[in-house]
Formats: sequence, structure tokens, C-alpha cells
Amino acid sequence: MEDLPTLTSFFVSHLSKKLGKKVDRISQSTMDILMAYEWPGNVRELRNCVERSLILSSGRALELAEPLGLRARRPAREAAVPLSQDLREIERKRILEALEASRWKVKGDGNAASRLHIKPSSLWSRMKSLGIERPG
Repeated sequence: MEDLPTLTSFFVSHLSKKLGKKVDRISQSTMDILMAYEWPGNVRELRNCVERSLILSSGRALELAEPLGLRARRPAREAAVPLSQDLREIERKRILEALEASRWKVKGDGNAASRLHIKPSSLWSRMKSLGIERPG
């Protein structure tokens, strides 16, 4: 659930370009509804919901096209993520968290790469790309 605002922002950004829509924000009420929903269909259901809403939207803020099944999961606690938030910073933060939790082990037992579900070579590449270096 902690990834829901980021995923929603990504889908809005990606699909609005694809559909030729000028939607550049997600209303707080929409994000509250999305955060409270159980999402039995996971990411695919979220993507479809965003796409339907974009197709039927007429404004610059994403509003849900239809009510969700109202299978409330928990009260929403997170604020909407601005679409302009840099995904590289999110990736950088997650990598640093995994590295710190694994004591900067990229491979071997309890390594950061396995925590991120990627190969050690991919982690090294991402670290280089994001300018992440082991502290001295």
C-alpha cells in the first residue's frame, strides 16, 4: 500500500501522455479513496482504474470515473504524491535503505540486491547511475 501513491502518479503521468490528456495532479479525495480500497486485482486493477478515469476526465485533476467496490482496507494516511516527484529519488532512497539494512553488502548472504529483488550486477549499475557510493 505504501507504493500506491507512487504507482498512481506513474500511471497518471504515463497514460495521460498516451491518451493526450493534460492531467497533472491527483485530488486528495481521489487519493484517499484509492488508499482506502483493498485492491484485490493489485497493480493491473489500479492501472485500469486510472486509465478509465483518464478517458472520462475533463479537468486537470484525476477524479475517479466510477466508485470503487468500497472494500475499505484502512483509513488513508498518506498524502497524494505530486506527479513531479522525481522517481530517481524514490529509487535512490529504496536502494540506500536496502544497502544500510544489509550493511552495504551487494552480494552474498543477506545482501541488498536480494532485498530489492534484483541481480547484484543490476544493483551495481543502478548505484553507479544514481551516484551512490559506500561511505568511507
